[in-house]
Amino acid sequence: MLGKTSAGWLLFCLSIIINECHGAVSTISYIKPNDKAHFKNVFTSGVESKDLSSIHYAVLGLKLLQSPVPKESEVCKLLLDSSKNPTTNDVYYYAASGWKALQCKGAIVTPDLTKKLDSIVSQDTSSLADIYYASQALSSLVQKIQDPAKVVKNVKNLLKKDDSLANLGYALHIAALLGQEGSFMLDRIEDIIVQADEVDGTYLQFEGGLSTTALIVSGIYQLSQGLNKAPATLSGEQAVKFANYFVSRRSVTTPKGAYHLLNVAKIFTSNKFHIPVAITGQETSVSLEQSLVQVSVTDLLGSPLPNTFTVTAESVVKVLDNVVVASKLKFSPVSSKKGFYSLNFMDSKPEPGNYRFSVSAAATPADTKLVGGASATLGVKVMCWLAVSEASVGTVDTERTTKPKLEPVTFPNKLSKQLEADSQQRLIIQFSLKDKQTAKPTTVHQTFVRISNRETGQEVVLVVETPTTADKAYKFDVDIGAKSSLLNHQSGLYTISLIVGDAVVTNSFVWEVGTVHLKLSGDAPAAAPHTSKSLYYKPKPEITHMFREAERRPPVFVSNLFTGLVLLPILLLFILVSHFENNSKLIVITEPSHDRMPTSVAYCALLFHVCLGGIFVLFGLFWLQFNMFETLKYLSFLSVATFYFGNSLLSHIASSKKH
Repeated sequence: MLGKTSAGWLLFCLSIIINECHGAVSTISYIKPNDKAHFKNVFTSGVESKDLSSIHYAVLGLKLLQSPVPKESEVCKLLLDSSKNPTTNDVYYYAASGWKALQCKGAIVTPDLTKKLDSIVSQDTSSLADIYYASQALSSLVQKIQDPAKVVKNVKNLLKKDDSLANLGYALHIAALLGQEGSFMLDRIEDIIVQADEVDGTYLQFEGGLSTTALIVSGIYQLSQGLNKAPATLSGEQAVKFANYFVSRRSVTTPKGAYHLLNVAKIFTSNKFHIPVAITGQETSVSLEQSLVQVSVTDLLGSPLPNTFTVTAESVVKVLDNVVVASKLKFSPVSSKKGFYSLNFMDSKPEPGNYRFSVSAAATPADTKLVGGASATLGVKVMCWLAVSEASVGTVDTERTTKPKLEPVTFPNKLSKQLEADSQQRLIIQFSLKDKQTAKPTTVHQTFVRISNRETGQEVVLVVETPTTADKAYKFDVDIGAKSSLLNHQSGLYTISLIVGDAVVTNSFVWEVGTVHLKLSGDAPAAAPHTSKSLYYKPKPEITHMFREAERRPPVFVSNLFTGLVLLPILLLFILVSHFENNSKLIVITEPSHDRMPTSVAYCALLFHVCLGGIFVLFGLFWLQFNMFETLKYLSFLSVATFYFGNSLLSHIASSKKH
């Protein structure tokens, strides 16, 4: 015989094997009603814009949502005018496909327009983008391509020159319009798929983002649908990963991106080869009042599938200890909601806590085109309704010389009589908590006893330790004398309350068990701010910021003496200069004829002294106003000029002495 733990691990391993057999990847979600409402807002804004591309994608998107297009007549007029005066070849596509989607009155097809479009698809000089837009425009106008063989040749030659992902996407759509002539692109699908980037083993996408990925994926399925040949190199698992990528981009905010996403989602619900199945369910809580766990099985647009499904909870794992508590639980169809399945999990009488469901869905009879619905994981929280039993309250001497005096009390009633206790006694509360569903004793995360003074509101909240005994009986035992300081040593009438709460308890409660008259010893503060509510809520003294006191300054005589010593060198300079002749006479005249000082020497002497004086002025400004960086900036210019003119002056003086 296997033990309980061994059996649990065996079930857990079997559930993993079952899930692996069903497939490694599941569809993560689907396009929900709030997502469609978001897309509708994006498309409505696009119609009101003045950009032809945005208007075109907005119109197509609203038609996919089966929503009315605002200002249809104005949009039709804009499309007709654009087709008459196109600036680029894509304008033909925007105008023609928009005209077809709106079913505008009148005719947009003219012989000149058809000839122009056919010329674009047949010219050797056209790019793949031009051929794509022109061929799509012809298709919207219900016109055939005149020379498919020529188009195939042009596409092949252009792909030889540039087989980028965008060009491959254009080529797939062009080939889809050529019938059997376009079968040459089937061989390129494998090369295209291998260029997709996989993310976290869940998503597949192409470089270039949503538009490029949608262009390629829709092109593959349209080509395969037209030729009635399954894309053999695109597996169901890869289709699910592409579907997961598109669902993850539901927050797109541009009309073009929103249209591409919806268009591919539509293809994933209607093609002949791969229909991703989404098994989804919200994180839910179950209890005696609401015992059903619900999941939905839908396509990518949230619509119920025509198939009948067998939905099974392959394994149910309790998150706390990771033990499998159940397996192979069958869901039943919900008659009032097609595509929904429910399971009454409370019939299994689970213990309160968090559980993880691994849900699978299989079509009956089997349908090979349904992919991605192999399994899904759902979180379920089991709630419980608590009942208090075997509750009693009493006191005992601190030394426990006598037997405790316990009075029974029934939840949610109060104790019939008032207790008496003093600082030499202990307060005891005993009780058990039982789950109403299973009638078994249980424990919770939060259990407290609150003792509050009825007169002053002073209270203390004490923790009740979680029981470790097999019967899970709670026992609260507190020394009243030891907690007297917390009650401010105030004797009086106190209320005893039991507080019980937990994240998985439906009826968390505060139970007023009874009252006790406490006689506390010790000195109580006369006017402690927390002894009464009136004192506690009084305005507090204003808090004012105290700056540090300034340090003492030296006497005025010392400051003036220091200033005089600093200025003394300048005073000595003026005294010494006054005993000499003018500065120009100090310079030795170098001319043998004893003429006046040369003009260049006079200029050098004048500018040197001006620059030197400027440096002294700058030092003064540094002392009064400038900071160090501003002073250094101006000093750098003055020092260069002073050095230059001083050097020139000294050179002239030295030259004069030689003569």
